[in-house]
Parts: sequence; structure tokens; C-alpha cells
Amino acid sequence: MVSRCRRLPWNVEEVNDWWTSLSPAQQQDIISNRPDWIGNLDGIPVNDRGAANLNRLNSEITAVDEEIAEKQTEFEGQGGPLDDPVYVKRAQQELHRLERKREELEQLRETFKNDSGRHTLVLLDATSGDHLQAAVAIGEEDFADHSVALSDQAEAGGERLAGFLDSLQSTHYGDPHLVAAGHSYGSSVTGYALQETAAPDEFNALGSPGVSTNHLGPLHIIPGKFNVASTRYLVGGPGWSGTGPAASGMMSCPCRLMIRGVLSPVVAGGW
Repeated sequence: MVSRCRRLPWNVEEVNDWWTSLSPAQQQDIISNRPDWIGNLDGIPVNDRGAANLNRLNSEITAVDEEIAEKQTEFEGQGGPLDDPVYVKRAQQELHRLERKREELEQLRETFKNDSGRHTLVLLDATSGDHLQAAVAIGEEDFADHSVALSDQAEAGGERLAGFLDSLQSTHYGDPHLVAAGHSYGSSVTGYALQETAAPDEFNALGSPGVSTNHLGPLHIIPGKFNVASTRYLVGGPGWSGTGPAASGMMSCPCRLMIRGVLSPVVAGGW
């Protein structure tokens, strides 16, 4: 599947050109029969990625079930030394990790069974970490007048987020007003992502410990389009991710907070 294979040597525009060159029947055949090709592939329209990822859920659960069965066989003594306490502990941890991931996949599947169609599963990755990684879009991302991209992943997710933002820009029908928003350490991830993409028009940092730079230039955001909210947030105190945006003087003043799509003034304080 795409998440387990080397990425195609195409940029998002080339991926989108390939996808739009296919007939609707060809596209549907891939979504139905080879959803792993496009589920996590930047440059594919959001709704098509979502349909593909929903089709991947059952096979992902089956794959985890097979891993669990394999580990259970080992743990029962048919594949490993049960008299080795180090081995037993590691086997137990691995089994618990897989069972937890299986539960997360099942919860995601049940959630979308009851969904009205408003949510789209734009990323599904059950192989890269101890926990399931998923990204869910709300509304029609490829047609929306305003879009907000949220990230709460670790610093290494910046490159991945940048690719997704480029994909939204490429697949959107018309030029979107794209807002990148990150909360807590997610704002640090977003800061790293914005150093690799110029797709977003605005950047909202909420409760941020730092956005990877003290200047707007590297973020590709023009003055007046960087907004900070929720100061006095303890995670920013140590300054592990750099100077807080409020302290650096980069933010728009007065500080603004997005609530249900409406930007409202809030009081900016110390970090």
C-alpha cells in the first residue's frame, strides 16, 4: 500500500494530472480495488482519498489480526523462549500494541459507519508508529471557500503536513483561502511545514510553545496573516521549541482566536 511503499517520484501537480487524466470508471476501479495506491497520496482529491481509505479499513484490520495471531503463537511457546523474561516482556508489549491498534481501527470503522458523510478520512496509516495515525477532514475540502488544516503530530510530521497542504492547494476547485492552524506542539509542526510550502494564506497558532522560527519570512506568511491565541499556556514556558510567537513580536495584534470559523479578539498575555 502507499503508506508502506516508496513514494512515487511525482510532485502533487503531477499526481493530480495523472488522476484527472483517468476516466471516472478507471478512478472508481482504483478506489474500489486498489485503494492502497491513493489513500495517502498527496495530489488526489480529498473525497477520492477518503473513499479509498474507507475501503482500506477492513484490509488494515485483517492485517493487524494476522500480526496478532502470529505474536500469540510466539507467546504460547511455539516461536520463542518463554523462560526468557526479557523476551516474554517484549512479546507482551508487542501484543498489547497490536491489540490497541486493532481497537483503534475498529473504533474508526464504527465511527464512519454512523457518519452522515460530512467527514472524510484523508489519511490512514496503521504501520508507521505504535498508534493508528489518521486525519479526518470536515466538509467539502476541495470546494470550501475557507479551509483550516490542524496538526498535533510530532516535529517529524512537518514534512508530511507540508505535502498535504500542497495537495489541498493542487486539488481544490478554484483557489482556496487556506488557513493552517496548530495547537500546542501541533503549531510547532505547522511551523516546520510552512517552511516547506507556500500554500496557506494564514497561520493560526493556539497555545504554541514556538513555531520553529522568530521571523515570518521562512513561514511564507505575509504580515497580518499570522494569528496567535491562548497565551499563558504552560507548555510554552520552558521554551523547548523556541521563543513563543507572542514574545517574538511576530503575531498580529490584537491577538485573535478562531471559534467556529469566526475570528474574535482575545487578550494577549505573557507566556
